[in-house]
Amino acid sequence: MGVEFEVMLTQSRTYVVAANPGYATAITYGSNVAGTRTYSTAPPSGSQQGTYYVSADPGYATTTVYGAGSAGTRTYSTAPPSGANPGTYYVSADPGYAATTVYGDGPAGTTTYSTRPPSGAQQGTYYISANPGYATTTVYGNGPAGTTTYSTLPATGAQQGTYYVSANPGYATTTLYGSGAVGTTTTYSTLPPSGAQQGTYYVSANPGYATTTVYGTGPAGTSTYSTLPPNGAQQGTYYVSANPGYATTTVYGTQAAGTRTYSTAPPTGSQQGTYYVSADPGYVTTTTYGSNVAGATRTYSTLPPSGNVPGTVYVSADPGYSTSYVYAPGNAPGSTTYSMRAPSGAQPGVYVS
Repeated sequence: MGVEFEVMLTQSRTYVVAANPGYATAITYGSNVAGTRTYSTAPPSGSQQGTYYVSADPGYATTTVYGAGSAGTRTYSTAPPSGANPGTYYVSADPGYAATTVYGDGPAGTTTYSTRPPSGAQQGTYYISANPGYATTTVYGNGPAGTTTYSTLPATGAQQGTYYVSANPGYATTTLYGSGAVGTTTTYSTLPPSGAQQGTYYVSANPGYATTTVYGTGPAGTSTYSTLPPNGAQQGTYYVSANPGYATTTVYGTQAAGTRTYSTAPPTGSQQGTYYVSADPGYVTTTTYGSNVAGATRTYSTLPPSGNVPGTVYVSADPGYSTSYVYAPGNAPGSTTYSMRAPSGAQPGVYVS
């Protein structure tokens, strides 16, 4: 960078040279953001170079040490920069494991493990044995309802195998209530199964009538009817009016034999009413025939009534004798001869003259 001046003199030539010494760079290492440079300048002075002052931070380099910590975990330690030499971050890392699945024929879903450990930054490997098992595909047909038969497509790798099942969903019954014979008549029509949808039997039925009795005060045993017709599966109703009447309860007492007096408990619902009757059965007489004075003497003993059983009067009596005359020719007038038959029970004895 010079500028030349040429001066012409007599008999000689002289060159005068102007020069610029330029700049040198002075670097100061500090703690700025790594790689950042800032500048200041000292200009040249005479033949003395000027100076660019540069501040620089060499930053840090990272050194990774692979270990056995938790997969992905990193912990740090630091060596600071020295002059133009970068500092160092020391990092501890574990690459962990990747899983490799080997499909086999063990029980469906079962997994067993074997392991290859990590090597440096290379992940380790878990080897897993698995069986994807089978899914079921149902084919609906017309065999007996509920019957299933099987065929099999085996598992391939991670692809499930398939059980093919033949099934018949059968029929459900829908009842249409009508006016056929009560409780007995059914007629059928059929809608066949479609896929997994059950078929339908349509049935016509009549639920008939139930009887509801309303107890009232008409003549005993009389019933009158009114009707509520069936509604769907709901039975119809016959309404019956009835009077259960009265039953008689006899209370035996000490009134005059044969006397009855009455009191009444009225009917309640289907419960009969009650006539309460008071009665005295009286006495009967039992005669014992003996040897008392004929035809006159009676002696008494008494057994009182019990419930509806009459009491008993015991009587002792003697029927005595009667006389029978037998007339025979040849007997002397006024002559009598006797023979005797003894009394028997209430039958008198007989004197024969």
